[in-house]
Amino acid sequence: MVVLWPLYGATVQQYRRYIMVININDHEVTNDDGFQGTVVLSDTNETGTDKVNNVVVLEQSSYDALTPNSTTLYFIKPASGLAWEMLLVAGGGGSQSEYYHLAAGDDDSLTQTTPTSGGGGGGGLKTTSGSTASGSALYLTVGAGGAASATSTSLGGDTYYSLTSGGAAVVTASGGGSGSDSDTVTRDGGSGGGGGGQTFVDTAGGSGSAGQGNDGGDGRNGSGSVPAAGGGGGYGSAGSNSPSNGTGGAGGSGYDLATFIGGSSTYLSWGGGGGGLSTSGNNGDPNNTTISNAPANTGGGARGQTGTNGATGGSGRIVIRYPGTVAQATGGTISYVTVSSTDYVVHTFTGAGTFTVS
Repeated sequence: MVVLWPLYGATVQQYRRYIMVININDHEVTNDDGFQGTVVLSDTNETGTDKVNNVVVLEQSSYDALTPNSTTLYFIKPASGLAWEMLLVAGGGGSQSEYYHLAAGDDDSLTQTTPTSGGGGGGGLKTTSGSTASGSALYLTVGAGGAASATSTSLGGDTYYSLTSGGAAVVTASGGGSGSDSDTVTRDGGSGGGGGGQTFVDTAGGSGSAGQGNDGGDGRNGSGSVPAAGGGGGYGSAGSNSPSNGTGGAGGSGYDLATFIGGSSTYLSWGGGGGGLSTSGNNGDPNNTTISNAPANTGGGARGQTGTNGATGGSGRIVIRYPGTVAQATGGTISYVTVSSTDYVVHTFTGAGTFTVS
């Protein structure tokens, strides 16, 4: 049997004013501190399948980790410390540039062609929750946007938090995959980058990470003349394949931050549109459909390019919220919002920082 504690919606502080008494099989257990510890009652006087041998008070996480015993009465008390929810957005992928292919009939020379790069994949997006004790801190790292480069994969940077400075990551959102040029190499990430516009071969988009984003779209060969690239994947949907020669695929849709903090729509972790010699695809952000470089702190993917210049992905962010109207922690930019009739305190981090509970 499980009983949620405190009973009837009272707070732990309220119950500390009362003496709690439990009587099971004529064995009385008294605790005058609101059941802040664990109470175990051993009973050897009764028999039968309905007897209760033990009474245990523990937090939800401890209960989840055990196999409940049918002869134990469990009281679930609130977790200690400040309970919070966190949104992590990684850096979006950049788009590539510059492509060389072997000239027809001459396998010893290289001829430069007009490249069409895939859209950058949106940075991975994850939500998580937990609690932090008073005086303790979370150490936050925010991923950079992927660079515009002809030589690197231009992946977005990872975003994560740890329990100690420089410590191991507890939860990580993976950086977005870069938009491929025409080298036929796929670029995986939080969301996958779009496949490049190869002159003679279709190029597959990169793969997204489960629970963080979606795959990039495939590039289309141009039969030697007008290739086009696929759109980068986004948190909300996959990037589109190039629909025809010369036309780039659209970037995948993102996540509306208003879902988490209310207010006007701001889109995160969307994919960049694929480059096309005739028409490039639109980005997955309805407010920024045709920009090349994704805005900072959106986790958006770069739009694919036609020519020798790539574009940059947007850096990530971390948003932490907890119910209430009074700040109970420091760090980041603090704001006060109402979402679905619930008041929240919000801490927004656009770069590395520390979230410290008061």
